[in-house]
Amino acid sequence: MMLRKIAVAAAAKPASLARWESENKMVCEQRLLKGDGPKTGWSREMTNDGELILTMTADDVVCTRVYIRE
Repeated sequence: MMLRKIAVAAAAKPASLARWESENKMVCEQRLLKGDGPKTGWSREMTNDGELILTMTADDVVCTRVYIRE
């Protein structure tokens, strides 16, 4: 059963396309090669005050993390 789960997960790997949206922001759109699943992606942005903002999405669910250098 475990090997079947691993095979299914490997077959559903997303295709990713990362690109620079601006000088300080990189975005990545992902889609599944096989099967159904949420539209996913992420972005990483450096702000002028030195923060790194990481945003991850899966359909309507959004997670944002802000990193601040000490």
